[in-house]
Amino acid sequence: MTDSKQIAKYISIGAGIFMIILAICLLIGALSGSMSVVGETWRYEPDSYSEITHLEVEIGAGEIKFERGDRFFVVSNIKDVDISGGAKTVIKERHHTKADYEGAFFTVYIPETMSLTELDISTGAGTFIADSLSAEVIDFEFGAGQVDIGELYATREADIETGAGELNIGGGKIRDLQLSLGAGEVNIASEMSGRGELDLGVGEVNITLLGGQESYTVEVNKGIGDITINGESVSGNRTVGMGDTVVEINGGIGSVNIVFE
Repeated sequence: MTDSKQIAKYISIGAGIFMIILAICLLIGALSGSMSVVGETWRYEPDSYSEITHLEVEIGAGEIKFERGDRFFVVSNIKDVDISGGAKTVIKERHHTKADYEGAFFTVYIPETMSLTELDISTGAGTFIADSLSAEVIDFEFGAGQVDIGELYATREADIETGAGELNIGGGKIRDLQLSLGAGEVNIASEMSGRGELDLGVGEVNITLLGGQESYTVEVNKGIGDITINGESVSGNRTVGMGDTVVEINGGIGSVNIVFE
């Protein structure tokens, strides 16, 4: 990455952080006149989930969970949610300009036998917790808050974008990962394949690459901060390893620690 591109990247990161802070401030300022999205608890369960190959979920905030179940269904107390069933099932909350999510929850139960071609998840703020998620194509967009995913599997490609907060992925296998980070802490342990590109933002990043060091080629484009690979400090741009899986690290502002297991 050239110096001019690095400077442009840091300007973009700074602008993004400013917009996140501004959005949070506006949200706090608007809470006094906000309307609660919480209503009676409801449940959605299709007659059959076997035809669902593409699941798209978009929820503004609250406590959002994806859990294992013996069948596919959704339980929530968020009032204004539209659902379109079929092969592509879309579950989308209606937009609210002033919304109070205190006490809001949204839980999706997915059976282990459910095979998804594509899984799209978009959240604004709050907490996101998932035991295990899998699909051929993963597309996640998280706003502000904490994200905890036990295991993540993407057999074709994965695109993950975060705003501010904490992102934790505890295991799994991801092919062709495109990761764009905002501000906060990131902890990812995963076996990766194909070519991954990690565009880091501001904060602390810990990456554990599973499957052995001989499997990876790590291309480091150092930003502002410290980068270590297996405990060794990296200065400047550097390529480590000669494995088939290429992981490109575009450093941001903060510390980056990469280890192999």
